[in-house]
Amino acid sequence: MTATTYENARYGYALMLAPGWRFSSRLTRDDACANIMPTSTCDNLGSAVFTTRSVGEEARLLAGPIDDVGPASFYVYVVEVSVTRNPDRLTPIQWVRLPGRGYEPEKAVPTAVQGHEAARMNYRTFVGRDDLMFEIRYIPGPAVYPEWIPQGWTAAQVEQAAERIVASFRSTR
Repeated sequence: MTATTYENARYGYALMLAPGWRFSSRLTRDDACANIMPTSTCDNLGSAVFTTRSVGEEARLLAGPIDDVGPASFYVYVVEVSVTRNPDRLTPIQWVRLPGRGYEPEKAVPTAVQGHEAARMNYRTFVGRDDLMFEIRYIPGPAVYPEWIPQGWTAAQVEQAAERIVASFRSTR
C-alpha cells in the first residue's frame, strides 16, 4: 500500500494519508451548523474524518448500540480536521486560551505548520489561516476497550500513522 493525498478544495488544505487510511464519508460533517436553530450562531463549518476501518466495519459499528455519548467505538482511532470561522483572526494560541473552549491552554505549545502560525496540544494541532481555524486531531481509543482497535492494527500502529497524518497538514492556498 502507498500513501495517498487527500485535498479539500472547499477549505484549501491537504493531508497525506498513511497506507491503510481513507476518507470516511459516513463520519464527515459537511455542514456542522445544519441542525442549529436559525437564531443561533454557529462558527463550526464542518469536519472531515479519516479512518483505518473498512466501510463494512464502520457500518457495523454505526449500527451498534447507542449510549449517552453515541456509538463511541466508531469515533476513536480516527483523524479529524475541523474547520471553524475565526472572524477575529485570533492566533492559534489565543484561540485555545479563550474561556469556554474546553481546551487545556497551559499545554499548548506555539509552533508553525507550512509557514502558518500553529499551536500543538496533546493530540491536537491548531492552524490559523485568514479567517479560519483548522483543528487537526487524532482521537485515540480508551485502553479499557481493546476491541475498539481497528481490525488488523495495534493501537501503537494506528497512533503512529495518525501522528504522521496530522503532521502532514498543509494549506493549499
